[in-house]
Amino acid sequence: MGDKSPHDALSINHLTHTTDLCQKFYINRQNSEFTDFEIVVEGASLPCHRMVLAAGSTYFEGVLSNDMIERRRGTVVLEGVTCHAMRLVLDYIYTGQLTVEYDHIADVIHAADYLQIPGIKDRCERYVAGEINPNNCLGWLRVGTLYNLGFLVEQAREMIRESTHRVVESPEFARLSLAEILDYFSHESFKVRNENLLLQACVDWIRHDKENRLKKAGDLLKCTNPARCSDEFLKHLTEENADIFSDSVRQIIGNAMFERSIREDSSRAGESNRVILIGGCSNHGGIRKRFKPRICGNRHLWTKLTPPPKYMIYAGVCAVDDCLLLTGGVDDAGADSRESYLYRIKYDAWNRVADMRGGGRSRHSSLAFGKTAYIFGGCRGEDTVPAFDVDTNEWVSANPMPLPPGNSPIAVKNGIRAYVISDPSSVNGSPADNDFYMHVYDAVKDTWSRGPSPPGTANRAHGATGASYKDRIFLVGGASKLCLVYDTRASTWTNLTPPPLVHRFGATVLIDGNIRIYGGSTASTDIAAQYDIDRDRWEILSDVVFGKNVTISRTSAFLTTSPRRN
Repeated sequence: MGDKSPHDALSINHLTHTTDLCQKFYINRQNSEFTDFEIVVEGASLPCHRMVLAAGSTYFEGVLSNDMIERRRGTVVLEGVTCHAMRLVLDYIYTGQLTVEYDHIADVIHAADYLQIPGIKDRCERYVAGEINPNNCLGWLRVGTLYNLGFLVEQAREMIRESTHRVVESPEFARLSLAEILDYFSHESFKVRNENLLLQACVDWIRHDKENRLKKAGDLLKCTNPARCSDEFLKHLTEENADIFSDSVRQIIGNAMFERSIREDSSRAGESNRVILIGGCSNHGGIRKRFKPRICGNRHLWTKLTPPPKYMIYAGVCAVDDCLLLTGGVDDAGADSRESYLYRIKYDAWNRVADMRGGGRSRHSSLAFGKTAYIFGGCRGEDTVPAFDVDTNEWVSANPMPLPPGNSPIAVKNGIRAYVISDPSSVNGSPADNDFYMHVYDAVKDTWSRGPSPPGTANRAHGATGASYKDRIFLVGGASKLCLVYDTRASTWTNLTPPPLVHRFGATVLIDGNIRIYGGSTASTDIAAQYDIDRDRWEILSDVVFGKNVTISRTSAFLTTSPRRN
């Protein structure tokens, strides 16, 4: 034995030794043998071995490697970790094996994150990602976001993107907080093809905890789009949920419906080839009757339509709900009138409707949003804004203008806003060489704001008219050859090619992307000109003939698709 052995050294490789050792530690823990540390969770004490804990958890390694009170006492109390999850995590630390029921996976992920055991988090994440469906993706999205599980978040978002309509019907949606819902609504992955379904889900969410959520209904419904819901659905929903749909909530839905009708009006612009001219002054100071063109080859032929019951010079006219609304004007006695008449284009017939509130009004402008018409300005410097509802035949008051628009303001509609441009010298005695000013009215919010003044309009823009195309409004005609465009997105004015003639108080209409202006109170009273927006080019329309001794001045022009009844 003293001699050097010619044989190789003995090598022992017990393949199951590590497993056996872990198993022995596991049995010792189960029997509380040789344990030197305790974990307290939910009031239960779990005996453990310091060495095993430090080896299996970065959290415990820190606690047991430093002079902390838990090390000295031999006990640590874990808050927010369930006892069941802690037992499963300890099984993994001791054996490297983990069997967890689906309902406890979220608790185990939380414990593993708390105790800094990435192996458990990774395995749980891979498993859950394969189990994602429309009924659980919201909950797992919350878990993945909270514990920084990127792959799980990605899979949950993908499920929401593909099955949003099913996600909002899931029980999980009803259990979300308002902040979570608003966050989901704002994310690009949240896309609803059926707005009826989303609005119903929001109502169900409120009803799930009505006592606490009813006051949050307004904030929630502002993130939906009732304008995309059917009228029948909204009527049924409001009737069935009268206890939820407060006045403020009804206002939100009403505003959305109002905006939809406005945008539908805008989308129909330029589709018709029929023009109606109404109102105005003749060469003899009377009222010019309406005309409707019939397009025949290159020649425009005009025919007379039924005149209004009364001739009122300087009246306001606007298109509203497939009708024309004529308001105010100067009557035969020279007084400003309060009378209003509705012309039903389809039947070529007039009906008197409710008189305007307050005093009479003339030399004003009017516009309609949906089924409500608004009146702006007047010769007496009115700043009030009467509004007429066609359905109810009632006048109400909108927010007044910040400054009186004065005599013959120019009002142009673009989307949900009215742009009112007026001469300051016609009301408040400002110098005549001041540029016109512009105020912007939001028909949905019923609010006013000040816009930039159109440049170079002093002594030039009186009698101009306006037109709207896409995100731009145009100012044409007036006391000089004026042509300006305002970009509503950039809030900037730009000068364009001027018209060939002066068209003061002419009538403008948009036809197939071109602005057409009829007549005016100068040498162009029986002449029509057309502006090509894309080419920035004007031309005289020599083939437009109004008829013998016809003067087109202070007239309004409208496109219509409604056929005249024979």
